[in-house]
Amino acid sequence: MPYMIASFVKLPELYLMLGNLANELVASGASSAQRDLRENSQKKTKEMHQAAILARAIQGSFEVEPIEMLVGFPEDEYCDYDAILLWQKQGKVTQLNVQLKELPPVSLAPKVTIGGIINKVIKKLPRSPDVLVAIFVNRGGSTQKVCVPHHGLAGVCAYGFNGLNPRTIFVVGYIGETRIDATIPLKIT
Repeated sequence: MPYMIASFVKLPELYLMLGNLANELVASGASSAQRDLRENSQKKTKEMHQAAILARAIQGSFEVEPIEMLVGFPEDEYCDYDAILLWQKQGKVTQLNVQLKELPPVSLAPKVTIGGIINKVIKKLPRSPDVLVAIFVNRGGSTQKVCVPHHGLAGVCAYGFNGLNPRTIFVVGYIGETRIDATIPLKIT
């Protein structure tokens, strides 16, 4: 099996880097599309942002020390995943290959649903037992139950900012047989 080349960064360092970028965009008077990372040239940065939020949610859910959570980005843009989460807890190393998806704001794509995203990914990656599909919920509204069909993935989860308190993030779903359902402060302490 060929090795995947990836660049890794510790979660606190990634947070700092993305925070500095956000401050630069605001200070420079960037357009709302640029601040929301919606321009084509910002695809990698958007993936880094979504991976950082997911990594924080997973790190908090599994009570991993922030410094022990690494986020990696494969150099091959054609692989089945966009990010790699790697952490160590009690001597055990865990790796999650993550396919990042987004439920965009209603103003951009009102007909897109979480169920539709899941079905599309399951068809695209029918036998990827090492890939977690993580859907960034980038819209407000009420919670919905989603029927996840049988799949051969490492898991499926949804995550995003808590609508009632944007300083917290939520994550819900399954990683393997482990159910996750948590609300975590956005800030790393």
